[in-house]
Amino acid sequence: LDTLWIGSNSLSDGLPAELFDLTNLQVLEMANTQLSVIPEGVTTLTNLRALWLNNNQNMAGVIPANIGDLTNLEYLNLNASGALTGEIPSSIANMSNLEYLYVNNTNFTGGYQHIGALTNLRVLYVINAPAIATDLPDSYSNLVNLENFVFGVGNYAPFPPEVLSMTNLKVLQAPEAGLTEIPVELGTFDSLYYINFRNNSITGAFPVELNQQFQFVYIQENEIDDISALE
Repeated sequence: LDTLWIGSNSLSDGLPAELFDLTNLQVLEMANTQLSVIPEGVTTLTNLRALWLNNNQNMAGVIPANIGDLTNLEYLNLNASGALTGEIPSSIANMSNLEYLYVNNTNFTGGYQHIGALTNLRVLYVINAPAIATDLPDSYSNLVNLENFVFGVGNYAPFPPEVLSMTNLKVLQAPEAGLTEIPVELGTFDSLYYINFRNNSITGAFPVELNQQFQFVYIQENEIDDISALE
């Protein structure tokens, strides 16, 4: 067996130990399963390439310290597992093949800086992460291969400088992020075609340096007084 989807079931009593004998498993989806903890055994499935643990609102405890043993993992989704606590383990930095990471709407108390070691990341969602609600970790300047970055629900004013190193971005979303400006440097991001800066505190004119660059622009609920650059 190499693919197993068991999401949207009632597995509050846990998973059978035999599941972790499936050492050839490459895809394991356990979203919305009412799990109460992340099973320790999941870290023995070292051939996993994709793991969904999202939307388990009652999942408590911490991420296993040895989660980094999953060095073949390319996709990890922990969105909306809000009862998890503690820090993101430093071992996550060992997941050198990780390309997609989702940690939206979580309550981790720290460890977000370790994500900066994942230089092959292409997609990162860290919106509504209270531990980094005012500053992105400096290490995010290393994420130069990111193509899709989502952060927000905080106060990152005027604009987090770490994002300006992500020059390969195609999609950038920062809703409710307390931003007060749109940096002209984004005009040098040749692949950037989608921005969402909804519900911020951006003032003044939309930068002329960014004209005719984007296909999708979401800047509602700001204090921008001149959008002539978009014409």
